[in-house]
Amino acid sequence: MPDPLLAELGLYKEIERARKIARRYGAAVSAQEQFVFLETKDSAGRNILARIDCTGYPNQPLNAEFLDPQKGPEADAQASHNPEHWPKNPRPMERDNRFYLCLAGTKSYLRFHKDPGFVMPLPDLVRTLILWCRGQSHLLRLGPAAGVRAQRGRGG
Repeated sequence: MPDPLLAELGLYKEIERARKIARRYGAAVSAQEQFVFLETKDSAGRNILARIDCTGYPNQPLNAEFLDPQKGPEADAQASHNPEHWPKNPRPMERDNRFYLCLAGTKSYLRFHKDPGFVMPLPDLVRTLILWCRGQSHLLRLGPAAGVRAQRGRGG
């Protein structure tokens, strides 16, 4: 079992990497307790607020849910049941009156699919969520550098 202090220090480094990625896309990352919050915009320019649960990370997968952006980042908030607060293209999976992001390497994915054998790193999840919220999930297949180049090429 890894030392909790070392895991915590590793998480701080991951949060700093995630902040840098978010800034490239005009988004913001903050942290509270074991949660990381991503504030970005969707393709229509609406505010989107994702809460990433880092409990057990990096040994356990992360989980991402979307909150009501009007309430702001709250560690103990319930995930929003309003589809307007979640990415639209592609839409999240709806089951049991809840929304789930079906991203390999996350806890939500494991509820419905076979374990992909890896945990998605926090900076990669932040980038993925930003592109997904903006309706640019097609850029995810191109890799991180290509996604950044495509954003810059479109005036972003």
